Amino acid sequence: MANKEDLYRLEKLVNTPGADEDEIRVLRKALWGKSYDRPKQNRYNSTPVRFTFPDGEVKEFSTQREAAEMSGLNKWTLDRACRLQIPLKKGNFAGATVEILSQ
Repeated sequence: MANKEDLYRLEKLVNTPGADEDEIRVLRKALWGKSYDRPKQNRYNSTPVRFTFPDGEVKEFSTQREAAEMSGLNKWTLDRACRLQIPLKKGNFAGATVEILSQ
């Protein structure tokens, strides 16, 4: 749990014009354990996806983003369908099973 004194100090710094950005960043990292400087690593953009339809047709996409756009679903639905190995119920590829190829 975050220390209340640190939370109050962070709130005061954030609401003060011209406050030291480094101190704000250090406090945030200490309170929430996450670096705000590091770029977000996004597996979503680089993981290939394969859809297999009941009639044997196979469609492959090079990224999860592309697969989500084409199927009309979101990333979390695709992840869940892959993890549970269940066919999709909605979207453009209803009935297809999903494989996320390099997790």
